[in-house]
Amino acid sequence: MVNGLQTRGTTNIYGAIKKGIDVVAARDSRLRNPQIMFFTDGQSNYEPRQGTVAALKELKEQMKLSCPINTYGFGMYNQLNSR
Repeated sequence: MVNGLQTRGTTNIYGAIKKGIDVVAARDSRLRNPQIMFFTDGQSNYEPRQGTVAALKELKEQMKLSCPINTYGFGMYNQLNSR
């Protein structure tokens, strides 16, 4: 999966974490506890209407997903909101 990703010069934090949630939800084996790790060096160029954090919380609740989502910001963008 990671090898299939391509850079396009933008950062869609919501879309990337949603993709991680979709992958976790679609997994075949439920024997291991999943977690999502999101790394970024940029600020999001897309924001859902209710905001990224609220939209992702709502999505996790809708999908009854209880795995942790860890976010890591690095580089020159040290003002990232990692609630």
